[in-house]
Amino acid sequence: MYSAGNGPAMRAPNIGACLHGDPAALAAATAAATRITHRDPRADDGALVIALATAHAARRGAAV
Repeated sequence: MYSAGNGPAMRAPNIGACLHGDPAALAAATAAATRITHRDPRADDGALVIALATAHAARRGAAV
């Protein structure tokens, strides 16, 4: 059964902030962290969007 809860979305900002300089590692880490608890592709997509947004903010020097 698929689950698209908010767990991956809660973990994604930390990944984005830490791996903002390496987009491939960011995507891989986000996917791995999502699959711990969720199998729904929407959870992967949502977590990646949040991780990328956080990475963008980190690169721009915004408070994360």
